[in-house]
Amino acid sequence: MARYHHMNKLPVDIIKDQADMIKAHTDIIKDQTGMIKDQTDIIKDQTGMIKDQTGMTKDQTDMLTLIVQSLTEEMMTVVTELTEDRILAVNTLATKMNEPTETVNLLILTITELINNMEEKIRN
Repeated sequence: MARYHHMNKLPVDIIKDQADMIKAHTDIIKDQTGMIKDQTDIIKDQTGMIKDQTGMTKDQTDMLTLIVQSLTEEMMTVVTELTEDRILAVNTLATKMNEPTETVNLLILTITELINNMEEKIRN
């Protein structure tokens, strides 16, 4: 249809129309180039945010590691103190009972087992 439209125009007018079409296409390409640049900037921003999040995750992991190490050290200290207290208690009891510490240890284990069994029976 455009071809028949050109038949009534002078060659100069046809060239002007084509130049206008080329300019319009150039403007579209410029717009698309601008959009591509905007999308590239968005991707750069998102990449930066991902890097920030990765850095934060690493920091959080480091903090958690320090917390776990600290808790482990504290727990080991408590277990050591409890063990030392238990040894002292067993030795004191053995001395008062005039029995060897092995006998007192067996007695404590037996009493503990009896208590656990009674608690289990009460629960059931």
